[in-house]
Amino acid sequence: MLAALYDGLNTLKLIDKEIAPLNDNDVLLKISACGICGTDIKILDGVSHSNTPVVIGHEFCGVVENCGKKVLTPLKGDFVSVDPNIYCGYCQFCRKGKINLCENLIALGVDIDGGFAEYCVVPAKQCYKLPAEISFVNAAMLEPLSCALYGNKIAEIIPGDSVLMIGSGMIGIIMVMLAKLSGAARIIVIDKNEKRLCFAKNSGADYVFTGSEKNMEQSITALLNGGAEIVIECVGLSSN
Repeated sequence: MLAALYDGLNTLKLIDKEIAPLNDNDVLLKISACGICGTDIKILDGVSHSNTPVVIGHEFCGVVENCGKKVLTPLKGDFVSVDPNIYCGYCQFCRKGKINLCENLIALGVDIDGGFAEYCVVPAKQCYKLPAEISFVNAAMLEPLSCALYGNKIAEIIPGDSVLMIGSGMIGIIMVMLAKLSGAARIIVIDKNEKRLCFAKNSGADYVFTGSEKNMEQSITALLNGGAEIVIECVGLSSN
């Protein structure tokens, strides 16, 4: 199969790679679509961890081509989206339900081969069956959507709230949409990228700022009648 292998030297190599063996609890997916996450870019830049050499890509969906002997679901032919984060289930954090802090976390597309390939072997428990009418692109977006949904839940936006969003990348755009659906009365987005701000505006933001405007803080305070009830940071960088 063709696969984009990250070799640890800031480059992707398109190679002909053997499909990994299928264990009893695994399924073989024919990849339908795979998103390019900011984490993938950081891996290529040498900023984020990866277990090289590895096929990166963790936002993906596909059709089940084959199933291990012990797999009950999904079945061959099912269209599925993939949760790339494989937690152990027995460390102290997993036992407390804090699986995001799993001491033994393994991620598809980071530690083991992921979705930048024609096929991928995935633990069956990481797969979620989808209706066939969902588009490949939308199915691949379910991983970042799930992150944003959790963030929106934590934010507890209620109808009438004013929301200030910092950053309008993909997660930021989804958060704008979710804030709108949650009944936010005013949504302001700050981002240096004017193209992204256009997406934010079209996605439900009421006002956008690049951060370079004079008296921006005073303008935002006036627009929000004193300030925002909810502030959401969607940049994930410590630099200005």
